Amino acid sequence: MSQDSEIHSNNASKLLILMGFLWLVLGGGLIFYQLVKPPSVTVQWNTETELNTAGFNLYRSEIDEDNYVLVNDVMIDSEGSAISGATYSYVDSSVEAGKTFYYLLEEIQNDGTANQYEDDKFSYTVPGMTGWSVVLAALSIVVGLGLLVIGIKEIKS
Repeated sequence: MSQDSEIHSNNASKLLILMGFLWLVLGGGLIFYQLVKPPSVTVQWNTETELNTAGFNLYRSEIDEDNYVLVNDVMIDSEGSAISGATYSYVDSSVEAGKTFYYLLEEIQNDGTANQYEDDKFSYTVPGMTGWSVVLAALSIVVGLGLLVIGIKEIKS
């Protein structure tokens, strides 16, 4: 083998090793991100009209039937009117991954009366590590290890 082709082969092997290392870092980064990012639930709702609505409260429970606790610290102010509604969202960041939570919306009227929308309760299971991130992390690690092995084998030969 000529010296030029040997240098070229050695550089290609080093490049394979570098690419393998970068794929491993990507896979590790995906896993790390999923483990350290705090879980949250974004609750969204729409209104068609808001006649005498002062605002909203959001309640959460770990069981469907009872024990609902107030999630928001202050009332979520009304943004709609008697002729048009609005779109709202609230991020509940005090949830735990892997648990199911039940949510109940309460409308507060200007006179202080409250209407809870029992028929519109919904549940959400907070995912632990999402499926796509596990697949991408595993794929990145496999590709990275493969490139490292190929690069190391080429340097030794």
